[in-house]
Amino acid sequence: MRVLSSCLIALAMAAPLHAQTTAPAAATLTAGAEFKGLQLDWNPVAGASRYQLEYRAHKTGPFVQQGSDYPASVTVVRFRLPLHLFDWTYARYRVAACNSAGCTRSPEVSVSALRRYAPGYFKSAQFNYGTRLGDDTDISPDGLNFVASGAGDSSGTNGAVYVFGRRSDGTWVQRAKLAPPIPPFVEGANVMKVAISADGNTVAVGMPNYFHTEFDANSGEVFVFHFNGTSWVRSRLAAGSRGEFGSWVGINDAGDTLAVAVGMAFNQPEPYGVAIFKLTSGTWKLVRLIATPKGSHPGCSNRGVLSRDGSAVALACGEPPIATSPARNFIRVYSGPNWTAYDDLPMQMSVSSQYGYGSRGGLAIDATGDTVAAQIFLIVGPLGEVGPSQVHVFKRIAGVYSKVAELSPGAWRADQKQFYGLSIAVSGDGSTIAVGDSWDNGAGTGPLAAPLKPDPNGARTGAIYVYRLAGSWRLANIVKPSNNPFGPNTFGHEVALNCNGHTLIVGHGDDASHATGIGGDWSNTEGGGGAVWMY
Repeated sequence: MRVLSSCLIALAMAAPLHAQTTAPAAATLTAGAEFKGLQLDWNPVAGASRYQLEYRAHKTGPFVQQGSDYPASVTVVRFRLPLHLFDWTYARYRVAACNSAGCTRSPEVSVSALRRYAPGYFKSAQFNYGTRLGDDTDISPDGLNFVASGAGDSSGTNGAVYVFGRRSDGTWVQRAKLAPPIPPFVEGANVMKVAISADGNTVAVGMPNYFHTEFDANSGEVFVFHFNGTSWVRSRLAAGSRGEFGSWVGINDAGDTLAVAVGMAFNQPEPYGVAIFKLTSGTWKLVRLIATPKGSHPGCSNRGVLSRDGSAVALACGEPPIATSPARNFIRVYSGPNWTAYDDLPMQMSVSSQYGYGSRGGLAIDATGDTVAAQIFLIVGPLGEVGPSQVHVFKRIAGVYSKVAELSPGAWRADQKQFYGLSIAVSGDGSTIAVGDSWDNGAGTGPLAAPLKPDPNGARTGAIYVYRLAGSWRLANIVKPSNNPFGPNTFGHEVALNCNGHTLIVGHGDDASHATGIGGDWSNTEGGGGAVWMY
């Protein structure tokens, strides 16, 4: 009798008793919306030893495998994605059931119908009609914390700000509701401007309509809240003798530098401008008062931004017409040691106008001050009648700013085109720009590819235009609200982007849902209070 060697015996023992000769059957793939993402699941397939998820990003693109192979025990995949940059119309998924004999692919699945349901949706934990949550927002560079104002909150306060954060398990929570002292008097509507540090633990709140007396010439307050690991501690910046202090606020990533709008100075020679504060030994101290350009409108200080690294401050400025010349509009960027150097970026449209140009809309800057974007509109009549607007983008290369793009509203836009650019956000890395247009009349809901068709009912539901830098600035998507709001609308009034542009938040102060908390029913339009959408 022949005796097998130990090597042959080992090979014989390792050989499968029943080798697979045919590939498994195809799985059935289904897709659902997740919070800022998607869930894909499929049925287990007999004989499958592993699965491969494949994705086609665009209409003409190839299918490519997403990630590594999944073992036979895994039949559900969840993932987050930048909803505002995703090609919802043409994206397709399929799953391959595989074994040693080969793979069999499922039919392609479209996720287009999920575009309305994937955005994150944030309301205050307790419903309060008229809160106006989202009138102003700011997001941390990593996208894990954001702050939203609720200037109309009247639940024991006169306005509050809400801090939201993402926990380590991926879920979002309302971290805090922060209430400044109740103003003795408020001139007009309460206004609250907000900014948040990179770690989400320092929040600045500007209240320009905060009056200490009924006819207070020195109006405005700025409060800073800091989370010390246990509680939020509030401090106050010294306003001095100025009006509308806190019309805008900016904070750097480290949370130790603040830029604050300074209105009219009543104890000259203090000028209009921007106050820079530094946190020194636990106390906020004024280190620089930046004057606005000589001859500019007083409102020059009312629109400004601070870069996330704290190195640059930009102001949107204008000068009245001199004799028969049209008004001059420009962006002034302060930088250099102690913010003493500056550059003027001329704001002038390619379409000439004998009446000049205006700029009352958005202004944004990237993390280092190298990319600046601002709104400009055409003045078309002697009484200041306003025409269409654009957003101009400037890039600093080797220390010199140059205009690199002129962004315009879509061809479907009807009247009131000056609302395009009312709000602007630039991602920290300068790769993404979001432009709000609260009067956009394009049809559809959720993130959509341009061009849009005009809404058949003439509804102006608002939109966010999202641009990506790929050699040049290109329109990636138009983000429409999921719930097609009726009546007064502010979708497009407030936008913010994180550092890489993959998280977009949209403040919607007129959101009409009666929902509370996070992930509620946005289709329940029987209340109000505002909301923040996350894409």
